[in-house]
Amino acid sequence: MSENRSTISSDVTRARSRSHALSGLDLLLTETEAAELIGFSRNTLRAWRVSGRATAFPPPPFIKCGRSVRYRASDLQQWMAEQVLLRSTSDQEQAA
Repeated sequence: MSENRSTISSDVTRARSRSHALSGLDLLLTETEAAELIGFSRNTLRAWRVSGRATAFPPPPFIKCGRSVRYRASDLQQWMAEQVLLRSTSDQEQAA
């Protein structure tokens, strides 16, 4: 498992390096890379796409390229920034 994570991390690093060469273009991440970036499993991302929701919040936007699914790095960063930050479970009741 640790080997898979290091492989994913190195793949993301290589992709980011390529993106700097293509300045002005947004980096597209695979399902695996996106899941690694936001800390959820690929299966969770798939379930969110099928249902159109992620529990109490909308799932991150994705792009369908033929049979492949891609996530824009900037969309994922924005999606993470938009999630409600809570300090305790009682905060959730007040946020609703």
